[in-house]
Amino acid sequence: HNLQSRFLQLLQDGNHLLHHSIHPHLPSSLSLPDQLIRFIGRTLPLEWQHRNRDNGNFRSVADGMVKLSCPMIALSNLRLTHEFLNLSSTKRRRRIRYGD
Repeated sequence: HNLQSRFLQLLQDGNHLLHHSIHPHLPSSLSLPDQLIRFIGRTLPLEWQHRNRDNGNFRSVADGMVKLSCPMIALSNLRLTHEFLNLSSTKRRRRIRYGD
């Protein structure tokens, strides 16, 4: 029983050290995406994580999130959005013939 309690104490001490020893090149707090990834890692069974990584479900979710955020990026800077859309306007297009 004493060995088991000592082992548990060492695990707790080790976890405490991991959380408080910050590498100088890492940020002191986690970004929202990092927090989300850690939450998924703690919550979902490892087998489920591996299966969804391997069959592409996680990639599909990430791609969908990026697509959903695009309108918000466009709305946050309307002038640049207008300039971007004008790049493909028919007035600015030129036909370039190759081999003539």
